[in-house]
Amino acid sequence: MNKKLLIMLLFAVPALGFKYKEDLTAMGLKFVAPTIMDRNSVFQPEEGEIIYEAAGNDRRFYGKTDVGWVPLSAGESILPPGIILPYGGESEPPGFYFADGRALPIAGNEALYDAIKEAFGNGTRNADGTLSSYAAGDAFNLPDLRGRFLRGVNGSATELPSLTAPRDPAINDRVASNVGGFEDNRVGSVQTDALQNITGGFGVDRSAGSLDGAFFQGNNPIAGGNTAQLSGASTTSALRFDASRVARTSSETRPKNVYVNYIIKR
Repeated sequence: MNKKLLIMLLFAVPALGFKYKEDLTAMGLKFVAPTIMDRNSVFQPEEGEIIYEAAGNDRRFYGKTDVGWVPLSAGESILPPGIILPYGGESEPPGFYFADGRALPIAGNEALYDAIKEAFGNGTRNADGTLSSYAAGDAFNLPDLRGRFLRGVNGSATELPSLTAPRDPAINDRVASNVGGFEDNRVGSVQTDALQNITGGFGVDRSAGSLDGAFFQGNNPIAGGNTAQLSGASTTSALRFDASRVARTSSETRPKNVYVNYIIKR
């Protein structure tokens, strides 16, 4: 049997939950994986090989498989780079970034870049729209989910009963999150808040009265409408529409919600 494969079998499973030599020693294990700064610099790695990458803050064990290097630390290898999760803390947990739209260099964040590419921007602009210190091709943007809800990409999904209309009726009006990001029916595109149109009407005497806002004068009388007599003196009155008289209102349309921080796996 290949010696490196044998080592993999003997030590990979116990090492899954541990990232540091001290953790392994505490379990009575004396195996110490070779420490390197970049797993991609290992010369002719063999399947079953284990190394410990000590570059930056994201240190962990890796095992070589037929598809490449796979992280062995429990919990981290389960979550692929680019996965977005709601998080109840106010400090970034290890191995994650806040989804705050910041620009990041590709160097040192290759796994995350391979997952999301430039879906949320090409990194030439910061989250606030100001110029970043990076050139196009050297960076990318994290998704900026602050104050936003998530929505699944429409793709080819259609709405019942038509089976032709997309579930997102404004699919072609979606814009890029940041400069160089994806638009329309792709990951990373955004759209502003909106309210489904509300229509209605009432009959008025064309010789008097005034309308504004959502109310306007049509050319034809309301078909099947009911005639209503307004109370009060026979003078001109303004007819208005104010949803706040019967419903909670704001400057946006939203469901009940609670704040969390969205985080993205590095």
